[in-house]
Amino acid sequence: MKLQYIVPLMFLLVSCGNRTDDESLVKDSFPGSIDSIFSSSPETLIDFAGEEYYYPRYSPDGSKIIVTGTNYKGIWSFNLKDQKLLKLTDEDKSGYEYVLSKNSKTIYFIGAKFMDDIRRYTYSLQAVTAETSIKEILFSSRKRVSSLNIIDDSTLAFFWADSLVFFSTSSKKFVVPTEFDYRIIKIYGNKLFVYTRNGQKELMPFGEDNIISVDESPVNKEFLLYVAGKGLYKYFSEADNFRFIGDFQNAAYSPDGKMIAYTIEENDGHFITGSEIFIALLEKTKSFRLTNTKDVHEMNPSWSPDGKAIIYNTEEGKIKEIKLTITEQEKDE
Repeated sequence: MKLQYIVPLMFLLVSCGNRTDDESLVKDSFPGSIDSIFSSSPETLIDFAGEEYYYPRYSPDGSKIIVTGTNYKGIWSFNLKDQKLLKLTDEDKSGYEYVLSKNSKTIYFIGAKFMDDIRRYTYSLQAVTAETSIKEILFSSRKRVSSLNIIDDSTLAFFWADSLVFFSTSSKKFVVPTEFDYRIIKIYGNKLFVYTRNGQKELMPFGEDNIISVDESPVNKEFLLYVAGKGLYKYFSEADNFRFIGDFQNAAYSPDGKMIAYTIEENDGHFITGSEIFIALLEKTKSFRLTNTKDVHEMNPSWSPDGKAIIYNTEEGKIKEIKLTITEQEKDE
């Protein structure tokens, strides 16, 4: 597994690795035909005095925004049509690992409750309806349940006592994945595990440096990794290597896989002193700055399903949205 450092001109960065001026590699990063992007002024969607919300995500159908609270406590659903916020659960850490059904009707999450009598946690896989907040416990165990993934609207995958298992939400039973393909990526410290029907692959591409987050491409087998102390890397499946993109945080693919949204943060060694949101199209060696504020720190950008809006939270827990107008290149006749 090789590491390659690529420094696109648009980022004007100096890499600590070996610089390459092979422009073709940059163009291959995010193929597409985007010509220009225009953005609206940020619109505040969720702002209630004394309340804070973070890590916003659109529902797959684009009708709702799902948020969590401080320290991932609770999950809320915000209806974009009637502008109403509905509490779905207030369980601790429920907002850390949750997935939405592809039809946007159900949210699945992992609950963890500390039991004083046994001095241990009990874990539960739960489902809650996005419209009525009706909850149902699908599975519970004293063994740790983590890394929840959705395969389809009737199948979930998660790790139970460090073993990958598949669970049917309709029968409420474990199933064997014989009729569907899957790829599940799990990070553990400095290790990267990739699970497919063909088996398990374990990687340590960055030595002792911890991998903080991963975001998978929606259109191919590539993904983004943020590595502590190093920055953002992209995995290229055909070349089977990782390439340095930049010192960017909170990176997320657009729905068509052509762009990424990310933040550039400044800090004083203890606290974040500045954070702005950008989107980038590497094929054009262009980046677009969406926010430019001195006193507001924007974080955790997420794309709408149609790729025409970005949702994010401020450091103070407000949820805002920026509309995008994207112009495609005209094709030659």
